[in-house]
Amino acid sequence: MSSDTQPGALVTVLYKRTPDLKFDMDYYRDKHIPFAKSIWTKHGLLRVDITEPESDTEFAVKTVMAWKDLDAWKAALADAETKGIMGDVERVTNAPPIFVPAKIVG
Repeated sequence: MSSDTQPGALVTVLYKRTPDLKFDMDYYRDKHIPFAKSIWTKHGLLRVDITEPESDTEFAVKTVMAWKDLDAWKAALADAETKGIMGDVERVTNAPPIFVPAKIVG
């Protein structure tokens, strides 16, 4: 992998585990994430990993997006098409996403 494709930032998206949580993993994996990638790749999205944490943890779903850098993430957020991505979250879950952007330091 060349240095041009090494991520400089990770954005973690967390969905809290609650008694009334509804989460359509099939839709999320097969439709929502590809939709987001189709818009955000041009801004520097490099990779998306979806995980299901152990059942005794606070979060039901954890998604990690690797980005060129934090400016790429900010550019993606500013894209008018991002409104559609955020609106699509309602088709996936009744839980609000928690975004944790972070610069890779080592």
